[in-house]
Amino acid sequence: MMKNLFLLRHAKSSWADPATDDFDRPLNKRGIEAATLMRAHLSKVKVRPDLVLCSPARRAKETYDLVAPALKGAEVVFDKKLYIFDYRPVLERIGAVEDKVSTLLVIAHNPALEELTQWLTSADLAKFPTGALACFKVSVKSWKDLAQGGCTLSAFIRPKELG
Repeated sequence: MMKNLFLLRHAKSSWADPATDDFDRPLNKRGIEAATLMRAHLSKVKVRPDLVLCSPARRAKETYDLVAPALKGAEVVFDKKLYIFDYRPVLERIGAVEDKVSTLLVIAHNPALEELTQWLTSADLAKFPTGALACFKVSVKSWKDLAQGGCTLSAFIRPKELG
């Protein structure tokens, strides 16, 4: 059975106010523009996730809000387990997704997404920039069966390629 996995790194966030807690940092102008470009791309290529798992951090939620119109009403779960910078908890959370979900979109943070991409594909990904989207074809019946090097990276889209 073929599944589709999409990993979207939140768009560029603002560091304008040093007093703002990391969790509460909003998107900056460049981030808003990048997420808007990604929304157009997701709509064009008809990415239709059954489920969206999203970090509850403000920059991730704002990224979701900007791309959501392209997702045609997909169920979204904001999960604090995704506000992490290590890939293993993200992989664990993906593994807990119900088998009936065939297309999954995860919106989270780096270096977790870059490390997860490398783990899934055994590829040496140079960089996973803000707002970028990694697209995988996955041949498993269950999300818990994801294996190191067991996925094919079918596309890697950076916002700068869309503008």
